[in-house]
Amino acid sequence: MGWVLDLPEDLDDRFWNEVRVEEETEAMRYMTRLEERAEDRGKSLGVEEGKALGLLMGEARGMQRSLQFLLDGKFGPVSGEVRQRVEAIADTDRLSELMGRILDVTSIEEMGI
Repeated sequence: MGWVLDLPEDLDDRFWNEVRVEEETEAMRYMTRLEERAEDRGKSLGVEEGKALGLLMGEARGMQRSLQFLLDGKFGPVSGEVRQRVEAIADTDRLSELMGRILDVTSIEEMGI
């Protein structure tokens, strides 16, 4: 407990023993305010990173669907294999490139999917 006040050794031992007993009996973990703040900050960052990743994944999924729609429109219903290959593309720049190329190609093979 020395970060707040220096206790005599016997009281310090008693304090930490009580903390340990409390943790064991109440399934409670002792945390300093610094640890609590660090944990809260970590959770907050995790949530923000999760949101950003979710947005990227959603953007890629929307682009995959758009590309499949364009392929179906130009070449008729595409095979399940082509659909799987499109769904495997997570890079939004690559998906944009493919959507732009669809106007210039005459076959699905020229798409390079």
